[in-house]
Amino acid sequence: MLCAAAALTALLAALLASPGPATAGRAAAPGYPGADADWRPANKSFFTTAYGLKSSTVWATGQQGTLSEVFYPDLSTPALRELDFAVLDNKGKAWRVSTDATHSTTLDQPDAPVFTNTSTLAGRWRLTTRYLTDPGRAGVLTEVTLKSLDKRRYTLLAMADPSLNNDGADDLAVANKTTASAYEFDAAVTMAASPAFTKTSVGFLGASDAWTDVRKDGKVTWAYKNTDGLAGNTVISGVLPIDGVKQTKASIALGFADELGASRAVAAASLKAGPANVNAALVTGWRTYLGSLRPPPAAALKDARSRQTYLTSVMMLAASEDKTTPGSFIASPSSPWAWGNPGGSTTGYHSVWGRDSYQIGTALLAAGDTGAATRMVRFLLDVQSKSDGGMPQYSLVDGTPMASGVQLDQVALPIVLAWQVSLPGSTIWPQVKAAADYITRWRDPGTGLTAPASGQERWEEKAGYSPSTIAAVIAGLVCASDIAAGRGDSARAGSYLDTAKEWAAKVKSWTVTTTGPLSAQPYFLRLSRTGDPNAGTSMNTGNGGPTVDERSVVDAGFLELVRLGVLPADDPDVVASLKVIDSTIAAKIGAHTYYYRYNHDGYGEAADGSAWSMSSGGVGRLWPLLSGERGEYNLAAGRSAAPQLAAMAAAASPVGLLSEQVWDAKAPAKVAVKGKKAPAFTAGTGTMSATPLAWTQAQFVRLAWSIEAGRPVETPSIVHCRLAGTCAPR
Repeated sequence: MLCAAAALTALLAALLASPGPATAGRAAAPGYPGADADWRPANKSFFTTAYGLKSSTVWATGQQGTLSEVFYPDLSTPALRELDFAVLDNKGKAWRVSTDATHSTTLDQPDAPVFTNTSTLAGRWRLTTRYLTDPGRAGVLTEVTLKSLDKRRYTLLAMADPSLNNDGADDLAVANKTTASAYEFDAAVTMAASPAFTKTSVGFLGASDAWTDVRKDGKVTWAYKNTDGLAGNTVISGVLPIDGVKQTKASIALGFADELGASRAVAAASLKAGPANVNAALVTGWRTYLGSLRPPPAAALKDARSRQTYLTSVMMLAASEDKTTPGSFIASPSSPWAWGNPGGSTTGYHSVWGRDSYQIGTALLAAGDTGAATRMVRFLLDVQSKSDGGMPQYSLVDGTPMASGVQLDQVALPIVLAWQVSLPGSTIWPQVKAAADYITRWRDPGTGLTAPASGQERWEEKAGYSPSTIAAVIAGLVCASDIAAGRGDSARAGSYLDTAKEWAAKVKSWTVTTTGPLSAQPYFLRLSRTGDPNAGTSMNTGNGGPTVDERSVVDAGFLELVRLGVLPADDPDVVASLKVIDSTIAAKIGAHTYYYRYNHDGYGEAADGSAWSMSSGGVGRLWPLLSGERGEYNLAAGRSAAPQLAAMAAAASPVGLLSEQVWDAKAPAKVAVKGKKAPAFTAGTGTMSATPLAWTQAQFVRLAWSIEAGRPVETPSIVHCRLAGTCAPR
């Protein structure tokens, strides 16, 4: 919702007309509606929630040393943009922690997502914050320790920027003596502290918020108690009774609920429970979960960094499941470059893609969480799928479609996962049949393309014949054929298998060029627009990239043909294509090899480090998950995948988070974030792309188990033998 309707605003204003003794006679905050609302950068330093589908429906992220987006009441709905701090001295100086300090993030223990941030202003102060999502209620509890490094006393100011219902532009705010709150008609958040705040205020961002108050003279002057019934981009704040010398510790609670009074009760209850009890319950829940899984694959995880990356990856995948709609897993708790694209999509990556879900599901299945993979299949087939058997490009966690692109791999991969989970055919056959029928009859009325071409390939950008998509639909139809045979539908079983065999026989004629400029040998293209890979069709690569001969654009998507059992690892065109990949889109960072999505990619920060733009694009950088895919191919080819696992681990953050992209050797000297220059990231570390990206974390887990098994554990055994006609009778 962009703004409260007039009638609703009037109603809420009436509710505020008698706020009680604590607010009577106090001035309302000026400056309505406040500055434009946006989101924090996507390179999160942590992501946490209480484990369990019946635990609290709050998920928290961190960025630049502070709390960033908090999601409530589900994983598609951010409800808070950030909780930041200002540190004030007694000489008129104010520092904003997120931008003025240096930060580090650590895990309190390896087997629970409890993170501690340390923010330091050298020679002056150190602020330590530990973030705990309360398993017993929809609350986030922050332990705060302020330590003076120069023996001076400081004032600590907490500043929270609510963005209820995925929108920061339409919140009302109210404060009393010890709490500050924001609310809409069906959502609210309250901030409280222990010991209690000594002063509170609310205001509009950039006009009457607390940072605007203190940044010029370092003094807390304003104490606005409401926003006069006006809904805008509000900020709520409170002064903590700690000075860094005599008093150094406090706790801050953020309580979320569907109405104001309830949010105050949640905040009070979290404070009453206290950090020790909340932490104990949080840690116990995660340790119990991890203890229910297979022990980590020791043969693959030979060093501390890889072991932590594995544990963190499993926790990040489990944390990505929504608790209101079980089986619904988001791609990432972030909105990449949204802060650089005002007016852009508000869905971010906190939505559900069938393709990403498949990656998560196969990883959790390998780790021993069959329950999560089963719930995922049920969600994809029962909730997300459309009435015609197709799948949305992506959806909210409740299954509501959010884009209209057709990506046939996202229709096929849930079938493959259903086969891998071995769900009884009686419970999934109608949905599998609808999805398989959709694949076989798909036709784009605009272009005339028919399956196995797709409206979009796995990078969601181009229509045509994609090796990765074709691999997925072949595998999907083979698995659907086996499920059909088990249900006694021999006609469909035969039809699906015949179609899969036909497409497997033709995949090279659609996607392997013999006249391309990158090699004298035949090689797979990223995409053939028309199904004639020798036509030299012009293709704009998208994201601000150039228009080029499609024969000059390659990606490693053809490796899905091997991983999904369609082609053998020693297929001569696969082997020749790998040489093209290694000479065109591979890059060394130190001892490790990473890969670009494809050459001429424009999806990533601009050359100067500023945000990727929907209008002008940027510079695509290296994707760690592609190193993992290469590792799975190596195993299929009888080679070691240890170098690829090591490359992924090297790209992880110190706490084990893996990003969508990492900086290449052309990383800018300075990185521009909302006009403020900051020290650049170094090559091989995460950009401001989605972090954690569930697909990347899943790839690490799956590769580790594949190394343990000596083969890609994702590969559905039925595909190769059905295509070759060598399967044992059912």
